[in-house]
Amino acid sequence: MGVLTIGLVIAASLLSTPGAVQYIDLHEDWSVESKGPWTSRVDHRELLAMHHPWVPSASGNFVMVSRDVAVPDDWGNSVTLVFYSTDDYHGVPRESMPGSGFVGHRRRQILVNSVPVWSVDVSDAVMPGTPAPHRVTIPVSPTDRTLHLALLAYDAVASTEHTSDDFYQPLKAGQSRDTDPDAARFRTTIYWGDLALVSEGTELPVRPRPSEGLVVKRHTRTWPPEPDRERWAKNSPKFKISAPGGIPDEGFPLEMGIPLPEGVVAEPEAFRIADGRQRALYAQKNVLSTWPDGSLRLVLTQFPVKETTKEVSLAFSKDSARSPASVAVKDKDNGLEILSGLVGLTVGPGDPVTEISFKNKKVFDRIRLTMDVAGQLVTGSNDDWQVVEEGPFHTRLLLQGRFESLDATLGSYALYCSVYQGLPYAKFWFRYFNDTDRTQAVSKLDVTFDLVAPLKSPLLPHGVVESPFQLEQMAPDTYRVGDTAYPVEKPAFFQWSQGALVVKDFSMLHPKALRLDDERLVLSLVAGGTSPVSFTPGEAKSHEIWLALGPIDGAQLAATVAQPPLLDNIAYYGQSGAFGPAAPLGEDNVWVKFLQATYGTKDWAALGNATGVRHYPDDYYLGNSGKWSNNYDDRMTSLWSTWLATGDRLWYDRAVAVCEHLMDVAVVHSDVPGQNWFGTLHGPGANHVAGPWNPQLRAEGLALFAQLTGNPEAEAAFLGVADYCVRMEAGRSGPNVRHWAGPFSTIVAAYRETGEIPMLEAGNQRMAGMLARVDHRRGTWNDWHATSTYPGNIPWMDAQLALPLYTWYRQTGDVEAAQLLVGLAESMICENTPWEEPGAMRTYSPDPHFPDTTAYDPFIIPMLLAAYELTEDTFFRDAARAQWKRWLAQPEFQSVYNLSWHMPWLGSLAETLTDSPSPPEQAPDKS
Repeated sequence: MGVLTIGLVIAASLLSTPGAVQYIDLHEDWSVESKGPWTSRVDHRELLAMHHPWVPSASGNFVMVSRDVAVPDDWGNSVTLVFYSTDDYHGVPRESMPGSGFVGHRRRQILVNSVPVWSVDVSDAVMPGTPAPHRVTIPVSPTDRTLHLALLAYDAVASTEHTSDDFYQPLKAGQSRDTDPDAARFRTTIYWGDLALVSEGTELPVRPRPSEGLVVKRHTRTWPPEPDRERWAKNSPKFKISAPGGIPDEGFPLEMGIPLPEGVVAEPEAFRIADGRQRALYAQKNVLSTWPDGSLRLVLTQFPVKETTKEVSLAFSKDSARSPASVAVKDKDNGLEILSGLVGLTVGPGDPVTEISFKNKKVFDRIRLTMDVAGQLVTGSNDDWQVVEEGPFHTRLLLQGRFESLDATLGSYALYCSVYQGLPYAKFWFRYFNDTDRTQAVSKLDVTFDLVAPLKSPLLPHGVVESPFQLEQMAPDTYRVGDTAYPVEKPAFFQWSQGALVVKDFSMLHPKALRLDDERLVLSLVAGGTSPVSFTPGEAKSHEIWLALGPIDGAQLAATVAQPPLLDNIAYYGQSGAFGPAAPLGEDNVWVKFLQATYGTKDWAALGNATGVRHYPDDYYLGNSGKWSNNYDDRMTSLWSTWLATGDRLWYDRAVAVCEHLMDVAVVHSDVPGQNWFGTLHGPGANHVAGPWNPQLRAEGLALFAQLTGNPEAEAAFLGVADYCVRMEAGRSGPNVRHWAGPFSTIVAAYRETGEIPMLEAGNQRMAGMLARVDHRRGTWNDWHATSTYPGNIPWMDAQLALPLYTWYRQTGDVEAAQLLVGLAESMICENTPWEEPGAMRTYSPDPHFPDTTAYDPFIIPMLLAAYELTEDTFFRDAARAQWKRWLAQPEFQSVYNLSWHMPWLGSLAETLTDSPSPPEQAPDKS
């Protein structure tokens, strides 16, 4: 027996509905009685929660709160009690899902004058969405206008006893109810709120959570946000040139997307690059993305650097630098010729490249493509050629053609050919597509350079070789020339007296071969031989080939191609805002230390990832040999985020490698027979051919790949996934929140990148669907995880919506997106955190069968602090700080590939997570 002052909904007011309303003022004293382990409290949402822990129940245990309520004299002889009530127990069997079903054991009930007027078994179904308010008509005596109201939860039958409607479906194989020590454990939390007496005919909607009003107030005051232009007016960020493998003496092109702050740069000529002495450098610029106000967000910037180029700076002022010379493009013999000043390429019909020259002297007669499938040798031939990027420093051609003969069609190809003014390089990015209706078992895919004269002084990584020779790379760590095997110690290259040839990741993308005689140099991109490599319908495969002409150090070129020069200033990248909220975490962060200790500088094989032309660098899905991850759980964004959170160049390189692989093998590039999969990503499964899985349709990593590297087809691949999500309404009927989150994330990013109305409409439709799915009064997304009887928030899944909701709100001003984020965060704090342990949120599952873990804390915390930003309510900040303390005290870690997306966001919130004294909690908005 005790007395508790509680407040569920605090105000007596009239709504704009017919009749009279008297909200029950719960600031007055309510009597509280309980027996057994039942407890009660009023949480931050102004909901009364009655809780029975996960222990066996006993008949007769209960919790009850009660008080007197006066009915106005002029309301007649009956009133209607309106209230919100729900619980988190689901006693209806769900297909084959396990669970202990207790039916007829526990009830939630309302008594008036000690008589039950409303009673429900807690085993009633928990349905998606917001329950309608309950209504109960209550007679009132003309002489006694006082009602004694009681809210009651009680156990009628102990959970150790079985009713005829009980069910048991084991969580573990082989268990029975008699052998399962958890079978009698019975947890329930019941929620009550918004109690009111109304006169006849008055309808009341579900009342909003108080935090919804805080979101609206802040939005009204701060929307639309203004760009911080003054911050950058005199700011000139400096960038170190990151080139871990060094740079050839001849120099090398730096090609990277530079992020720019919102509202600062209106056109490419409005910013400039200078060297360490503040001398202007000419840089070719190509706009990749803009902010909503039309200002530039990401610009692909290309300029030459040398080993002596250690630092450059970015200034937000007019760029007056001019290129000293320009790449020339000429029409020639029904084709095109491009001349860089050193290297010349001629293209046209037939063979992909018809001539390569150096200093106006022909070096190769032509480049030919051939493919061997089941003994059919088919030549590749151009159908089309065009200039796709033209500038003084860099010009790129796109050649498109097919491997086709009179009786065989083996697929198509795209060959991008680039030259750089004043540099001795031709870059070839070759991409094969199996756009046929059958798997192609490729024994050989050759790129043949026909020689004008024999190549002198041939050299391989192990030393000088004699022509003719053949190199075979059948494993990542060893290559053979003739009968001799050599260890792979450095990136592969082939060099001769007047040139070098390098294929990026040659060793890892085995089987490969290189053959030289006096007439030709043959590069086998696939050298399957009697063990052909299978490419399935819709699949692509890319190879990056660098040809250098003149006296070149092949080993140095290979090292540079493996890790090309980049601009290094990770703090600026976060400050720019172009990658969302981001900042590095710092070397002392426990996660950063974990990364260094666990991953360090290990290569892909040491990290457990596969090698080989189809699989590099993927790994097995949850340890199942033969089933590939295919971007589970968005490893593309995880790796980019790890780079942004640490500044460690290795994570940039790893992100590039993973994106290259997934863009080829996971993205479906053409029709797959019998499926409507064009543009999507294969899900995790065998042979990279499993159907799409909605949680995995997170393709923003491909957009970042396009913007940071300038890859010519990554943006199209990203938008293809977005188009699939819209076309197929992917995830809208998914069983849990992450099925919605994956496609929504991609649609949000696609709208950010394109500004197209169809993506805006698709995002709005997704928002409507998600809003209908959530219980707004609790803010809860009721999901089932592992067992069918304990629905509720799955925090690590809910948090997958955090950044797309936050971004959508920032892009569109959709207040409901902000309120949905806040509601999820609020309900996670109120429902997934033990009442007596602030910061001990159960982040993995609402199901009590699972042990707790801190591994998801870093993923959850940014969502809590986003709710703080959107409400300015210190309740959210203090919860995030408590969670942060727990993680620092007992950190657990997942694979870096898994849900590392929020780490840069976490870095940007470092100051908010400090332990400065907390001001009084802002009172909820009760208007």
